[in-house]
Amino acid sequence: TYSSVTIQWDAFPGADGYSLSYSYQDKLCSLDTTDTTFTINGMGPATVCSYQVSYYKDFFGVRVYSNPSKIFTTCTPTAKVSGLKITSRKTTTENNASIYLEWDKMNDASYYLYYKKSTETLYKRSKSLKENKATISKLDASTDYDIYVQAYCIDENNIGEPSDTIK
Repeated sequence: TYSSVTIQWDAFPGADGYSLSYSYQDKLCSLDTTDTTFTINGMGPATVCSYQVSYYKDFFGVRVYSNPSKIFTTCTPTAKVSGLKITSRKTTTENNASIYLEWDKMNDASYYLYYKKSTETLYKRSKSLKENKATISKLDASTDYDIYVQAYCIDENNIGEPSDTIK
């Protein structure tokens, strides 16, 4: 799945054009444009992009650039987490079982893991996870659990659809 991000900035009075520098996933690009918007296509979901803009004026064939703006950060939309699976289980006592989980990585996403006993209604939420794997410990070995994962990028305003629930 590919996503895009559109960068937009205010026009600077008297500018002949703008220089945009942006980076994502170890790619660094710069371009000059007379527009005040630019769309970066072909990025994956939950990809962080940093950018800065300066304006330029042309004086007798020489292009003179302003100091660049501060660095801004944005992110492509976050998608549904896929590939959630239990990779192993471990039981030391009846009340101390562990489940090891993995799911498909999504570029720069962070994740929340949700789980509950199948007989309960409220899910417990993990702390924010940076990796696409987790362990849930201190589970009852003979109890069924419902588990799903949800990804977000930069902050919770860009949260994706939850994964399918596994038991």
